[in-house]
Amino acid sequence: MTGREGRVPSAVVWPAALVLAAAAFGCRAGDESKPPCEAQPGVQALVQVSDVVNVGEGGESWPTTLVVYQLKGITSLDQPLDPDAIATEGEKVFGDEYVDKRELVAYPSTADKLTRDKMTIALKPNTTHLVVVAQFREKIGSAWYASMAVPPNTREDQCAAVAEDEEPRLPCLYVSLERSELTGGAFAPSGFELSTFETVCAAPSTAKKKPKKKKKKAEVPKVPKTPQTPKTPTTPSTPSTPSAPSTPSMPSKPTAPTAPKLPGR
Repeated sequence: MTGREGRVPSAVVWPAALVLAAAAFGCRAGDESKPPCEAQPGVQALVQVSDVVNVGEGGESWPTTLVVYQLKGITSLDQPLDPDAIATEGEKVFGDEYVDKRELVAYPSTADKLTRDKMTIALKPNTTHLVVVAQFREKIGSAWYASMAVPPNTREDQCAAVAEDEEPRLPCLYVSLERSELTGGAFAPSGFELSTFETVCAAPSTAKKKPKKKKKKAEVPKVPKTPQTPKTPTTPSTPSTPSAPSTPSMPSKPTAPTAPKLPGR
């Protein structure tokens, strides 16, 4: 970095792999006879340093070492990072998600020159997130590191720019150092003087990808069953002729009464 001089390059430095790939593979729009551009994507680290930073015992400001880790996942950041673990174990803290790292030194601003450093970090193919850690003498809470997600179309967008002979627009990793605090990440923190870096940043990754809706398989409509022909109603049977009433029987002849018995006999 050019932190001690405080100079800012007039243009973004393209990743070497990006330029070489464009020349070697002929990354040109409409040229189907050549292989697609295999450019290595890059991210700009923009570092703004206060004149009071990483203060020592005598009140003097000291240079601050920054470590930028490349990760292929984000689960290792589900819990706040442990500064002691980072200091002793380094990249082992991130486990299998660790991909690569790069160290740089940021110097305090002075009355004559402000520290506004800009450098390009070449990304590994499987990198999805960046974590920048400041090795302060004294750490306050979690204000000693920041993270950002790498936009998913970074390589494609930068390769398309090279194909059009244009300067690729890189995503920015913002880093602001003041006293014992680091702020930044994918978005510029309050008070960040982006205009002094003379660069344009690509849009950060903010929205999560929506899951694709599963298409329903087209089914052949079932042929409805032919309705059954209703049965012909049966003819009702003719009612039977009622039988003639029987002739009533003649009444029987009454019997004659018996003579009463005489008394005493």
